[in-house]
Amino acid sequence: MAMRVKRLNLKVEPKAKFFDRVGKKLSSIDKGRMPGPLEENLSFESLEAFRKILTPKRMELLRLIRHEKPASLYALAKLARRDLKNVRDDIALLKKLGLVDLRSDRNVRAVVIPRVNYDELKVAIAI
Repeated sequence: MAMRVKRLNLKVEPKAKFFDRVGKKLSSIDKGRMPGPLEENLSFESLEAFRKILTPKRMELLRLIRHEKPASLYALAKLARRDLKNVRDDIALLKKLGLVDLRSDRNVRAVVIPRVNYDELKVAIAI
């Protein structure tokens, strides 16, 4: 049995194109039709905005979380060889965007476990 890859689509597109795409999907729903397969998307208005958010250091954190499965933010900071405060700040932003989930360990107070629920990020840049 083939394993299903969970993908998040990252799109760089003008606001007008984003709102047009979303509007078409909502219109289909209003008419009682499914607008096609539901995809998880995160859109950026410009390439500069995309680069500002998904820096190489933040992409490295996503990779480390996905493959190394650190037991805490402290463990993630050690794996990344970065300051804990900077890692926390980056993780807070990635969580706000829905790229990272944070879970508390019920057995250990104040331990937060980062998780990435995607196998793949697919980037599409409108030209």
